[in-house]
Amino acid sequence: MEFEKYVNLGREIGLSGQELLDFAQNRETIEKKERAKSEKEAREDRERVRKHVMEMKELELRLREAQVARGTQEPEISLSRRVKLPQLSPFQDGRDEIDDYLSRFQTFATAAGWPESQWASLLSTLLTGRALAVYAAIYAGCRVM
Repeated sequence: MEFEKYVNLGREIGLSGQELLDFAQNRETIEKKERAKSEKEAREDRERVRKHVMEMKELELRLREAQVARGTQEPEISLSRRVKLPQLSPFQDGRDEIDDYLSRFQTFATAAGWPESQWASLLSTLLTGRALAVYAAIYAGCRVM
C-alpha cells in the first residue's frame, strides 16, 4: 500500500517509467528503515526503563537487608490489610486502673508483635473519657515541640 502511495506521489511530480519505479522503491525503503529505527529506539527505551525499575527494586531490597542486618527496620502494620484488633476492651474510667490497663496493653502488643513505635496510635483507639483527653493533651504537646 505504501508503494502505491509513492507511485502516485511520483506521478504528481512528473515522474514516469523506470524513474517513477526507482523513486517509489527508494521512498518505500527509506520509510521502512525509519520505521525500523523508530521501533528499535522504542524497544531500547522500554528496555532501559525495565532495567532502571529492576535496579531500583534491587537497591530497595539491599536497603531493607542492610536495615534488617543492623536491626534498624521495624515491621510496619499494614493499613491496606485488615488487622484483627485485640480482644482488649476499651479503657473505662472508674472501672479500670490506668496502670493495670497499660500493663495489659503492653503485654498484648508485645505478644501481637506490634512495633513499639506504633503502640501509642493503637492505644489511643482503646482509650475513652479522661484517659483519652489526657492522651490528646500529651499528643498535642508533643507535636508543638
